[in-house]
Amino acid sequence: MLFDANLAKSFVAARLRQPLGESGALTLFGEDPAVHRMLADHLCGEYAVRTTGRGRQVEEWKPRPSHENHLWDALCGACVAASVEGIEAGGVPRQPKRERKRVSYSQMQAEARGRR
Repeated sequence: MLFDANLAKSFVAARLRQPLGESGALTLFGEDPAVHRMLADHLCGEYAVRTTGRGRQVEEWKPRPSHENHLWDALCGACVAASVEGIEAGGVPRQPKRERKRVSYSQMQAEARGRR
């Protein structure tokens, strides 16, 4: 699967910055910060640089020297996978798309002749 890693990282970072309880916020369980220390270190392993290209502004993510970022990459990848599976921010599955009946042009013509 191909995806825009910079876009995914910006999406996840925006979810992490949202206030607790707000729709779409990405939160961690519990109240003891020590439980999530390693994850927090990895989440801070990259920083965004705003760049302009092809007439638009985007964030390009750069690694911090001497910082691990494997869990950051894994979290962003998990969010991409959730999106592919139809999970939206907030953990609520999207409504499945209605199946549309495929009809050929000749079938449409025949149905139209039958209605006359």
